[in-house]
Formats: sequence, structure tokens, C-alpha cells
Amino acid sequence: MIQSVKGILSSKEPALATVQVGGVGLAVHIPLSTYSALPGENDVVTLFTHLHVREDQLKLYGFASEAELELFNLLLGVTKIGPGVALQVLSSCSTGEFKRLIAAGEISTLTSLVKGVGKKTAERMVLELKEKVGDYSNADAVLRDSPVAPDAVKALVELGASPASARTEVRKAIEKSGPGSSLDDILRTVFENR
Repeated sequence: MIQSVKGILSSKEPALATVQVGGVGLAVHIPLSTYSALPGENDVVTLFTHLHVREDQLKLYGFASEAELELFNLLLGVTKIGPGVALQVLSSCSTGEFKRLIAAGEISTLTSLVKGVGKKTAERMVLELKEKVGDYSNADAVLRDSPVAPDAVKALVELGASPASARTEVRKAIEKSGPGSSLDDILRTVFENR
């Protein structure tokens, strides 16, 4: 099993990164959350990976964090969920947000948030993952407690960030600058941290 890949990022697209390792270019399928966390081309990158083996193909999936890899593997354990749907989940929301939605049983939010997931698939995810994700009802409490967090997330998305990475950046900025931070303070902190 290939647990991680460290090498030179030779190219990146929203769904695929090519990492040069020992003279070999590895095509690594990635979610949008990982794409937004990638360094510039020709920089060193480390991705946590999952090698998906089928009769007719081998595909390497890569993630910026171990939490994303863990969620990807959890999703693959759900009946009739393949790597494509698992990547869509990771591209649509943060790991914490997804686990909170599962713990709360928010099927309608899942179907509207994740492209390609219908009611039956969302129900299956909730049924099979609820006990595995534990209680995440307090996940992203920092974002919920800040009245300007939604505006900050929206601003970053309009500037090209994925929704998942925007929420993560805003949460980190609020944690750093304090819960009473203004919108300007949060955005300034986000850009200082980049």
C-alpha cells in the first residue's frame, strides 16, 4: 500500500495533480479541498494517499491531510459509494462539516451540498456512518458563533477558494484573531496566513 507521496508537484488541475517521485510522474486524483492546499508547481508536496485497485485499473488518490484520507476511506466503506462520490463529498464540504451533517442526520443538506448524491445515497451514508463519525454537533462551532463568518467565507469563495478551504481558513483566522473579530480582521488574517 502507498501511504503517502512526497515529491515535486509538476502540474496541478482541480481534479488531478502530477507528482514527480524519483523520476516517475505519478497521476494523483484529488478533491478540490486538496487542490486549494497545493503549493505552486515545481515545489515540494506531500500527499496522503489511497491506492484504489480494480480488475482493469489502479488509481492513486491523494489528500492534503490525514483527516481527508480517513473520511475518504470511511466513505468507500459505505454500500455503493465509490471513489468518485467520495471525492465529490470532500470537494463539497470540510471533513468536520460532513461529519456534523452525518451526526445530525441532515439528509436534505447532504443532497443539496454534494453533487451526485441523491436522497437514497444520503440516507445510506447517514445510516452506515452515524456511529463511525461520533458526535460532531459542535464541529465548526467557531464559525457558527461568529456573526461575520458567513460573509468571510462567501468573500473567499468569490475570490476563487473552494467552500471547504474557505471555511477552514476563516475558522483558523477567527481562532487566531478572536471571536469578536470584524470581517476586515478575519480577511486580513486569512491573507497573512497564506
